Amino acid sequence: MNSTWIHTLWKPLYNKIILICIVCGIIPLIIYNKWDIVLIINKYCTNDLLDVFFMYYTNTALGGIFVICTCICVFYSYRKASMIALSGIIILITSVVLKQIIFQGYPRPTAEIPHNQFFHIIDGFTYARHNSFPSGHTMSAFGLTAILSRFTSNKTYHILLLLYAISIAYSRIYMLQHFYIDVYAGAIFGFICTYFIYDLQMFKKIPDRGILKKSN
Repeated sequence: MNSTWIHTLWKPLYNKIILICIVCGIIPLIIYNKWDIVLIINKYCTNDLLDVFFMYYTNTALGGIFVICTCICVFYSYRKASMIALSGIIILITSVVLKQIIFQGYPRPTAEIPHNQFFHIIDGFTYARHNSFPSGHTMSAFGLTAILSRFTSNKTYHILLLLYAISIAYSRIYMLQHFYIDVYAGAIFGFICTYFIYDLQMFKKIPDRGILKKSN
């Protein structure tokens, strides 16, 4: 029973890469202190063009992305649309509980790191200062891509989903909104919160057809 569960979890390409990243992701936590990765990215990997791009791109992982995906999916599958909707609700609740209650007040980079240590600041951008842990945007990105990865075994699709989620995590550090530990934890929480929704028996009762896809 346990070996079957492990095989199912390990088989999809999305899962393989996620699990490898989770294991390897511990290394930066050991090698660097809390500030290092933020300051390295801020010094060597920033420019005005990326500033503009990431200011808009990072917000694609707000909660509204679940609403958009649900509305699109309802045309093709009520069952899958319901899974995405529930995923969004779980991510929202988990994020609020963790950020606003359990880890309330945890400082963000611009609140903890002295201002004179930053090499690049975006003019006119409002930096959040509190409730840093974990990254809600990263939770949303990994939570959404985790459930979407269950809908297909296409490896190209899995890689694209992962690239999106990882780039969102990177954007949160780039924008000085989170530390590495915040996005690392956000990725884990996001994956765990939504991946197994696909296996819930209650969704078997919902027809796997949508507005455009008629039942046989």
